Amino acid sequence: MSEEHNITVPRHLAVFSQAVKPIMARLAHVVAYPWWGSTRPATVDDLRTIGADLRHALAQLEIQTQNLMEVVLTQPDALETDIHRQVGRFEGAAIDPLLKAHALAQTLRGGQWGHPASLVRRGIIGLIKQLHAWLADMVEVLEHPAEAYRKRSHTMEGDVAMFTFDLNLAVPPEWEELRLWTERQQRTAQVRTDDFSLRVEIDFDDQAVAKEQAELSKTLSSMIKLMGWFMLFESFDGD
Repeated sequence: MSEEHNITVPRHLAVFSQAVKPIMARLAHVVAYPWWGSTRPATVDDLRTIGADLRHALAQLEIQTQNLMEVVLTQPDALETDIHRQVGRFEGAAIDPLLKAHALAQTLRGGQWGHPASLVRRGIIGLIKQLHAWLADMVEVLEHPAEAYRKRSHTMEGDVAMFTFDLNLAVPPEWEELRLWTERQQRTAQVRTDDFSLRVEIDFDDQAVAKEQAELSKTLSSMIKLMGWFMLFESFDGD
């Protein structure tokens, strides 16, 4: 690969590049187009549902990324059907629940839980942007290898150029704001149990609501912790 005209993309990686493009299109679509559908006030159950879908998506993202590495990217002899099947599993297990959470979050506007719902919604969009950029980065190298060879950082192993793709999911700033919000609300609920009257964003006149807030805080804190995971997509190379 020392000569530009000899730079080629191995067959299995070219197939992978084409297979992930529909996923990229789905991610790009939800970012590019605002929600024009019907909306309703957010509920605490809505936020719990979103949190569960996000936790599932993130857990599967780590698993399915590793599977892509083992079954597709490091297997030059992988069958085209197997490549598409594995990419489909990645989409179904990790991307689908993420977009399901996004779709529900987009319908939630206003109500008692409107503010945290807004923070969750904007954070999900930030996460989707990161995933799209990660996939787009790989496809760009595979579709324009000569340019990547000239301009991008890589290492050489014999005549093979090695490009590394790291997926470092940064916690969206809205979710840091969400963490602080839930902490404030928990303190508010605790003060109310001591018969002090304190109102921040939510009036905890109902003790059942205070209990729901504490449970929601645990869910969201767990979700934010998961978002801090560092997932390394190791280097892949040609034959």
